[in-house]
Amino acid sequence: MPVNKVVHIIGIAARVSARIVNSIAAAFLFILMLLTCSDVILRYLFNKPIMGSFELTEFIMAIIVSFSLANCALQKGHVRVDLVVLMLPKRVQGIMNSIANVAFLGLFALITWRIVPRAMQMIEVNQVGLISRIPVAPFVLLVALGTAVLCLALLKNFFDEFYKDSNR
Repeated sequence: MPVNKVVHIIGIAARVSARIVNSIAAAFLFILMLLTCSDVILRYLFNKPIMGSFELTEFIMAIIVSFSLANCALQKGHVRVDLVVLMLPKRVQGIMNSIANVAFLGLFALITWRIVPRAMQMIEVNQVGLISRIPVAPFVLLVALGTAVLCLALLKNFFDEFYKDSNR
């Protein structure tokens, strides 16, 4: 299979998977909003807060953040300091972007790789939230999924930058 075809497939997979997990993140954000509003109403009107809502908020936030990263990376929405970089030639900027993409890809591949065994340990010992008693491992595995999709997006960004740089 030609390299261009593989790169094209990676690009499609990155865009589709990022869109899917970003939509799931939006749904979890809506759920978080409902949980928080319900907790506040129950706490102040009936003096009956939702037990474990703080813990559940933490779990949901982890999913929202990890599921949103890939879409942000594809849109080049991450914070960057371009003060000096913009003064450099386009070719040097492309090389720097490629290096950054490879570095972040390596970092998040390492994070994804290490999260999964930790989640398996959590499953073995049946680790649950202290208050809610909700199993933690499914949330950790979802974070691993989010970082894996981010790795795919970073790989796509690297190839985009690499091919754009080779055409300069």
